[in-house]
Amino acid sequence: HFFQAIAAPGVQAAMFACCCRPPACSLAPSPRAGNGAAEDPAVRWVADVLAEPGAFSGLCKTLFLAHAKAAEGQLELKELENVFKDLRAAHGVPEPPRALIEAAIRCPGKYHREHFVREDEFPGFLERALTKLLPSMSRRPPWLPMQGPEGGQMAVPPNYWGLSIEQLNKVASYITDHPDFRGGLTMTDVVEQWVKGWTAGTGCGVALLLNGSNPRPAQVMISHAWKEAFSDFVMSICNGAKKQNLAEDSVIWICSFANFQNEDGSGPDVRTQIKADPFGTVIRSQEVQSIGMRVVLNAETNVYSRLWCVYEMQEALNLKVNVQCWTISSDIRNMHKLKRMAKVNKFIDARSAECFLQEDKVMITGLIEQGIGWDLINQSIQGLSQELHATFEGSLRNANRHEEDKGGGSDCDSE
Repeated sequence: HFFQAIAAPGVQAAMFACCCRPPACSLAPSPRAGNGAAEDPAVRWVADVLAEPGAFSGLCKTLFLAHAKAAEGQLELKELENVFKDLRAAHGVPEPPRALIEAAIRCPGKYHREHFVREDEFPGFLERALTKLLPSMSRRPPWLPMQGPEGGQMAVPPNYWGLSIEQLNKVASYITDHPDFRGGLTMTDVVEQWVKGWTAGTGCGVALLLNGSNPRPAQVMISHAWKEAFSDFVMSICNGAKKQNLAEDSVIWICSFANFQNEDGSGPDVRTQIKADPFGTVIRSQEVQSIGMRVVLNAETNVYSRLWCVYEMQEALNLKVNVQCWTISSDIRNMHKLKRMAKVNKFIDARSAECFLQEDKVMITGLIEQGIGWDLINQSIQGLSQELHATFEGSLRNANRHEEDKGGGSDCDSE
């Protein structure tokens, strides 16, 4: 666990290299390590090392030698194993799992040459890195495996990169119950502050870590935008699944948990995964065609301002896959949020959607113009907008009935 956590900022070579890059989250160590994190031996180990000058000095010397060898491309598996054996003998440091040592050795020496740290600078770098890493180390759930399927992420077809609704709830509960979680955090925040740390050095996304021994094909494709509030996203999934009587073991495909989100060299980078066309593969799969694609709308951004969501709609319509809107319930407590959602998700022409890379925009635009065309996509987007507005109207009616039952009027309106 220690070795994996030290790799969390994006360096999955020897743990010392992380001091050259900032971690995904730089929050100070929380005095309340939730979800059993206080019992994590890795967290205790780092705290003990920082508190014991002799242990820290020994760690610095040992790891600096490995750092120098890595810079020359001469660090071998046996030597790295010996590093940890020496640390265990000298300071009682537990040896990490062999799989993590093997993952570390894959990092090319080029990284170390570009970020080489002098020996006199090394203790300061390492101390700062270890201190900053304590929060991300305490965030990893003890029930999440460190290894995915044999052969890694790309050895499994993309439509098998799903997780069950029950597993999503388990992941979401762990995140939202953590002391560092705040209600307004978005899916982007969750990926940066939790998912990347959980999967660093493993080469696999969260879903394949959970289901590595038995990957299952996704039955529902989830289309969404990462600027959404994470808590609302999860509630929308649960509400939509309940309304459609989907069992808790139904498998859903969510890109943030399906894809390997790190760029640490332990697994495929984002471009490699995109070339495998995971979104299209999932939508074209037999299982998803049976149930369909669900679009999770939110109160923060219009999903169809994101061109990749337009692409997903294009693929679904091209295959006549059932597309519906999933959102939070029409309970009166959600009325004001649903009103914001309806306003944010008013119909926009899909031609105005953007994506980060120009080459992706050219590719997606070409597929649409050579395929079903913009008009059919716009009709479907307008239908989802109307579906969301109907949910808001239902919440409004519930609120009005509630006011009438109390004997008073209502100032609720649909504007």
